[in-house]
Amino acid sequence: MKTKILFLLIFALAIGTSTAAYRYEKSRTENYSYNVRSGSALSFDARYSNLIFTTTESDKVTIAMEIKTQSNNEQQATELLRLPVTNFSNVTGAFQMTADIDSEITKRYRNISYTINYFISIPRKYALRVDVKYGDAKIDRVEDNALFNVKYGNITVRESVNAASKFDIKYGNIAIAGDIRAASEFNIGYGNLSFSAATGKEKHKIYIKYGNVKGMNNSGKIYIESAYCDIKFGEVESLSGTSKYDNYTVGAVGSIDFESANYCNFKIERLSEKLNLDSFKYSNLKIGGVSPNFRSITIPAAGYSNIKIAIPSGSFKADLRTKYAKAQVYDTKSEGSLVTTVGGNPRATIEIFNSYGDIIITK
Repeated sequence: MKTKILFLLIFALAIGTSTAAYRYEKSRTENYSYNVRSGSALSFDARYSNLIFTTTESDKVTIAMEIKTQSNNEQQATELLRLPVTNFSNVTGAFQMTADIDSEITKRYRNISYTINYFISIPRKYALRVDVKYGDAKIDRVEDNALFNVKYGNITVRESVNAASKFDIKYGNIAIAGDIRAASEFNIGYGNLSFSAATGKEKHKIYIKYGNVKGMNNSGKIYIESAYCDIKFGEVESLSGTSKYDNYTVGAVGSIDFESANYCNFKIERLSEKLNLDSFKYSNLKIGGVSPNFRSITIPAAGYSNIKIAIPSGSFKADLRTKYAKAQVYDTKSEGSLVTTVGGNPRATIEIFNSYGDIIITK
């Protein structure tokens, strides 16, 4: 985390973000418009700038570049207006914009501030690629395949993601206010992901290290590989993947299937179908309530872990094996192994092996 903070401080200094009041403020706007052919791929590459997209029904790409500068020297504030360097390419099948700054100008001055925004209208049903370094990317909605790659900035989708897309971010956050309706992939390093819901029939994929994930409402199938994170989901149809040094909090889930979950804490309010944790070491699992119609709970290789599961009602067969620990099903306790049946004609099964950690099943 120290590395993250250092990079963010360098970024803040590089673009001159100071809270000091300046005597002079200048601004300039430039407008561009291009006709693009149907089906063209749209590409935008920017540094030290913010890209704000709006999707339209038009076949035009329109761009309004706005720069605001501040300085205690009027000449400096005026000269800074020449900072943006913008280039365009519009050939058959591809439109490209690149945006950078004239670093020779910034080298000459200190105690300055500037903000560069590109307000961009794009056709709704065109493939989109966005690369931003030291800036933010914002869009109202994603209507065609899109790739967002942002470093030292944020990605914001103000509404929904309606087409399969990929979001890559380092040292920044991804916020999606609406529903992720098409299978999407998220690659996050030192950042956070938040979304309202993630629906659809296909799996959404999340790869994250050193960050947080917050899914607020109902979600479908999610595959996640996480490390050193706090993960929170409201309701999830299925959750699968791997986990290391994480904290998971889940409201309600249909099924969980993790290849490994080590050095983790799992707190699940409700489990309705099944749970499988192939490797579960140095971790804690607490399930507040399991549906009476659940199918199976399987943890074949747990160690140094505490497992506590509440099953208020239902029928099941339990095969609990412990080493140097306690096994318990309701009022039946054992040091070592405990094989028992609860209810009549059980179809559900519980199979757990745990060394140096208790297995407790309560009502």
